[in-house]
Amino acid sequence: MKLLYKISILSSVLFVFRVQAQDKLGTISVDIVKPYTPTIADVQKPTEQTPKKDTIAVAKKQVTYSSQSVPVTSTFVPEKGKAARIPVVSKRDSLYHSYIALAGGNYSSLYGDAFLSLPLSATSDLSVDFSHHSSQSNVKAADTDSNFAHTQAQATYSQWAEAYQYHVSANVLHRLSHWYGVEQKALLPIAASLKQNYLSGGISGDLKLTKGVFEGLDFFLQGAKDDFDSGELQFNLCPSLRFALKEGQLIQLRGVVDYLQGRFDRAFSAPVELVYKSAFLGLRPAYVRTAPNYSVRIGLGAYYAKQNDGEGGKFKLFPDVELSYNAIKKSLIAYGGITGNLQQLTYREQSLENPYLSPTQYLQPTYTPYDIYAGIRGALFQGFAYDLKGFYSHIIDMPMFQANAQYTLADRKPYHYDNSYHLIYQDGMSFGAKASIQGKLSDRFHIDASAKVNSYSFDWLREQEWNLPIFTSALSARYRILPVWNIGTSFYWVGARKDIKHTLPTSPTEEVTLDGFFDLNFSTDYTFLKRWTVFADLSNITGAHYQRWTNYPVQGFQVLVGAKYRFNIR
Repeated sequence: MKLLYKISILSSVLFVFRVQAQDKLGTISVDIVKPYTPTIADVQKPTEQTPKKDTIAVAKKQVTYSSQSVPVTSTFVPEKGKAARIPVVSKRDSLYHSYIALAGGNYSSLYGDAFLSLPLSATSDLSVDFSHHSSQSNVKAADTDSNFAHTQAQATYSQWAEAYQYHVSANVLHRLSHWYGVEQKALLPIAASLKQNYLSGGISGDLKLTKGVFEGLDFFLQGAKDDFDSGELQFNLCPSLRFALKEGQLIQLRGVVDYLQGRFDRAFSAPVELVYKSAFLGLRPAYVRTAPNYSVRIGLGAYYAKQNDGEGGKFKLFPDVELSYNAIKKSLIAYGGITGNLQQLTYREQSLENPYLSPTQYLQPTYTPYDIYAGIRGALFQGFAYDLKGFYSHIIDMPMFQANAQYTLADRKPYHYDNSYHLIYQDGMSFGAKASIQGKLSDRFHIDASAKVNSYSFDWLREQEWNLPIFTSALSARYRILPVWNIGTSFYWVGARKDIKHTLPTSPTEEVTLDGFFDLNFSTDYTFLKRWTVFADLSNITGAHYQRWTNYPVQGFQVLVGAKYRFNIR
């Protein structure tokens, strides 16, 4: 049975949910929080979820669509501040555990969100998490259809006891986007549709034990497909053990089993099937010692990796060491270490970062032999926390997004109109610094801010950091005017990026510079009759049609207005 057929059956069985593709309703790792998306597309920032708009922040179980590996440096999405999701504690928080929200706005936008919590017993429950965000209107500057839709759902069963707890989830995600960033205007008008549909689904779970040698495990099985006969399946299993020694000392042992296989129907310039397979077997042992004023972890990572049915595999080793010292109670903690990673690169995750990838990729793992870091962190007044860190990493096969070459043949696919990207890989160094602060200045005022500077050097002297910003920053703040009335604001800044024009493979590379962009957002919500909340979001207030990717302008000023109803299921 073919891989794509298996994935389709798996997605259907795991969750009874389907999104019709013809429905008109239609993210370098930046360690910052993000506000509500102001773009035509969540197609540009599909990993984000629209913020919650009331004084009660229901603790939703997050949809588990991605692997547990540490993200590689290049997987960048403009992360914005979730101003409306900063929790405001009140006595009413524990009254209601479920809600339904609905909103609409300009650009024919529709937003729906629901979280249903069903207690099954004193030690178990079932929850369903659903969200939808779509825009039926096109971007003003786009010459082709640019509507989008993003729908996801997850059902989770949880059970807990004194000695254990576990969760099992099934999820499904559908995304509709368009390759509307056509660079060569001479190709217009384009009669064919330039849309792309992504569908993924799977199961995941975790088990935690409080006694015994076996500490627990995490796993997921995720499948994905698209409109162009691309298919992918990934299985990941991470068990962990602990062996207690003397007081404050133990040995930890974490295992990793990760298998990925997938295919693309054709290469970009030739009708040749592309198949990729990759398997990891890894162990991460560590000695851990804790004391009142310091902690030490000394370990390593040892992986056996095999790709594409090649003869034999390769061993990957990297250190895993961290030291921390509590210099001034909890106000000043100095820390530093050196670690590494081996990560699968999946079509599912990369298309979330850049939905304008062509379904013609060469995918391979990314290896970080070492990542050196040092910094200080601590807690200040009113539970205010800060973290200042510098880092220096060596990355082998670091992925970057780059524009595809021009395609001059007549049998064009929707991604052949100078409007798509591919992944390239380079060995190099990543170094920089990050600062973040978060917490509350009072019971009413919460703030979360961060800034990051990240530079690169490559083994190829002429290589650039394609589509990677050097500087990013974000801030979100929320103020409770009254127990039932909140206001919030958020902004982020993303620096300039280098890209190239879509040129013939035989032509010299033409560089372009994408300007940095600033995004400002405002939100407010008001709760009445205890169960009802009305809310409003003003997004991209400056109205700038900035470009995250070349020739892909975003929506301007956006307004979203709606209501939320909270309740309990007995």
